[in-house]
Amino acid sequence: MPVLSKRIPQDIDNVTSAHSTDILLLYTGLIWTFVVTLFRGFRTPNDWAEAHWLVSYQFGLVKRGLPGTLIKPILLLNNSQSFAEHTVLTISTLLLVTFCIVLFGICFSIIREQRYSIESVLVSFIFLSSPFVVISAHLNGYYDNILFLISIWSIVAIRRNRLWLASVLLSLGILVHESIILAGIPSAILALIICSKSKTTQDKKPLWRHTLQFMLPVCVFIVLSIYASFFTDTNALCASLYNYISQYSFIEYQRNIMVPACITSSFTTYLQSEWPCFLPSLSNPVFIMANIPGLAVIILYTIRIMRKMKLSFIPYALIVPLLPLLLHAIAWDTSRIWTYPLIAALFTLWIVHSAPGAARSRLPVNILFVVFGIAVAIWQLNTRVQLMDDMYDPFTSFERTLLYAPAAAIIACSMFRIHRSPDRLKYQG
Repeated sequence: MPVLSKRIPQDIDNVTSAHSTDILLLYTGLIWTFVVTLFRGFRTPNDWAEAHWLVSYQFGLVKRGLPGTLIKPILLLNNSQSFAEHTVLTISTLLLVTFCIVLFGICFSIIREQRYSIESVLVSFIFLSSPFVVISAHLNGYYDNILFLISIWSIVAIRRNRLWLASVLLSLGILVHESIILAGIPSAILALIICSKSKTTQDKKPLWRHTLQFMLPVCVFIVLSIYASFFTDTNALCASLYNYISQYSFIEYQRNIMVPACITSSFTTYLQSEWPCFLPSLSNPVFIMANIPGLAVIILYTIRIMRKMKLSFIPYALIVPLLPLLLHAIAWDTSRIWTYPLIAALFTLWIVHSAPGAARSRLPVNILFVVFGIAVAIWQLNTRVQLMDDMYDPFTSFERTLLYAPAAAIIACSMFRIHRSPDRLKYQG
């Protein structure tokens, strides 16, 4: 044993150096996968998205008015419509690129924490080729990227015990888009619970004291609702938004009418119109076939890690990813909401992986899980993704196979080279 203990650090350093090229090859394959998936759905901001960026607080405390208010000073630099359109395109694309980099960073951290295990790479591959990534590229210009970036930032703030910062960030998220209440805040609360439970006895505070700091987003939402219900002339606001947006000729297809109506409609109105579609949306075969298999892989992997870490929050691994589906009761963006559980599941996995004080060690290889994961990956790559505006993934199954095959080959080759040494598995385990 003394001899072994002296050998381990040196051997690990040698292995890491020897396999650095293989690790780089692995990430090349994953980046290839990510880029191909993005191109399956990428488009420039559509008129609906562009119209939202024109809505600001010059019309009062309106829903989703924060992004438009922030870019308003930029738009005032040049009154030309082409400048406004290109500004929205530039900012939206920069936000999408930033979001993609952060997403890949999360996958990278999970793979690294699991010492480049087959399962962690497989789960990352499934997410990076998932319908969520396709839809994210398709929603270029929508506020989804901002919401999820805010959610990620708030989770990081919670892990660093900056709860007030997290609370402020989530409050700003509500001013961006109210869907963060179900798409992002539950993940932040999960991070708060795990961090609170993982602290040492002397650092622990009652959970309710931490929860009080998260009342700020609730208060912001209540203020928005009260203001819209009792202090806003809905018809006058809708007319003002219509007149303003109609000045921009690049807003077409009646989005100058639809966006003001959306901004001024109450949650009760949405609930009354969309509730009948709630169960049909959840039972839609397109949703089940395209999203559920990948979601199941991520959740199962999260549960395995939680059991390994002896964390007693397994029900949360099921609840948090499914909560965004409640948005079907108040929103009609069906194909968009279908993919939200995938990002919520990734957040849950990332939060669990980053639990302070948890003893991290690589999971033993589960052959059944690996076989199931590979089957899901193949199924997912051969499933056509439904996009917005009655559009679909433009690539055929054969074209997708050709595009992903090199990436899969690179990943498989790198994983074989990384894991071919029995000593590496022993020392890294």
